[in-house]
Amino acid sequence: MRATGAFWDESANATLVKATYDATGLLFPYVPDVVLRSDTAFFGDLPWTVLRSKMRGRLSLGVTYVDRASSLRAEERRHLHGRRERERGLEDVRAVGGVHEPAR
Repeated sequence: MRATGAFWDESANATLVKATYDATGLLFPYVPDVVLRSDTAFFGDLPWTVLRSKMRGRLSLGVTYVDRASSLRAEERRHLHGRRERERGLEDVRAVGGVHEPAR
């Protein structure tokens, strides 16, 4: 999904899966049930000029959520299935400023 406004842009994605073995119904190792991703950006002209050119700024934030995945080491997979590990979140932030030519 993507939505855009005059000074912002948002992109969001979701992946949902239930990975199991057909024969046993046990969870497939290392595959998370849910992965969510959001990328948000704000942008616009800043109140400063450099050599008579306007400054433009951008601020972006990316966030990823990974649900618990079945996590078994190779030797454990032969005997145990379906154990879950902790969920994880990842974030990244970026701010950028620059000079751009005004529209003519």
